[in-house]
Amino acid sequence: MNAAAMFAPRKVAADTVCLPSAAPIPGHGTLAVNAFVIRGTEPVLVDTGLPALSEPFMAALEDSIDLDDLRWIWISHTDADHLGSLRTILARAPRAKVVTNFLGVAKLMLQGHDVSRVHMLEPGQALVAGDRQLVPFRPPVYDAPETMGFVDTRTRVLFSADAFGAILPEAVDTIAAVPSNALRDGMAVWAAIDAPWLGNLKSAAFGATLARIERLDPSVIISGRYQELLDTPEFVSDRARAHQALQEHSKWWEYATIPGAEWRRKSGPFTPIFYRIRIEKMTGHRAVPPS
Repeated sequence: MNAAAMFAPRKVAADTVCLPSAAPIPGHGTLAVNAFVIRGTEPVLVDTGLPALSEPFMAALEDSIDLDDLRWIWISHTDADHLGSLRTILARAPRAKVVTNFLGVAKLMLQGHDVSRVHMLEPGQALVAGDRQLVPFRPPVYDAPETMGFVDTRTRVLFSADAFGAILPEAVDTIAAVPSNALRDGMAVWAAIDAPWLGNLKSAAFGATLARIERLDPSVIISGRYQELLDTPEFVSDRARAHQALQEHSKWWEYATIPGAEWRRKSGPFTPIFYRIRIEKMTGHRAVPPS
């Protein structure tokens, strides 16, 4: 696999269709980059895919749902790969509203998105989507403070945004196809990249956070991840595109990389570090003890 690619939509749980794609990560493995359609009386789209795959993404989406029926677009967080086809979808889905929280709205505005069709939601509030509720929560692992996962009360599917992710040896349909040692190593690498702050947590405190997720009693866990754009030849064009995009928006993106005082003292240019979201995956059905 030499380039990112879309695959055929597939059902992953009751009322839940995955719009799967994957991208190769040279020297590391493969990242899944998925969005999801929840079919019901008020259909929901979860995230909107990679910008580079917008055309095949829209084809897969329109194979899965009539956009005139789409009512909600749940944005887990506002990184680029979760927003790839948002503008196109809003133009073609006249009844759809974007679901995010207060900080998500602010970041959408900073990126130049129209927020007139946003339904603002905060943890503790539920989105009533016709025949089901989507109950938001903050996942135990995340890379953006506005991140919202949710549990679908009708199917018990849990969407965990960027949590519980792994860099995989190759693209797979389910996590059961990944050897346990490869999954363990992939999760460790991903956690070090996506949430290095985990190393500062006490295991008991983090265990309590995971226990709260377990009490939600999910049947399926769905996740997403990202990659660093290394300062190497294969990422030259991607880094240039990222730098140009950041220059067109608020300068706080640059100041967040280093302390402001150091920025002002620096006489020469900095070499920026860029990341992009490039993966989401379904972990598989949750095991339960025999009755």
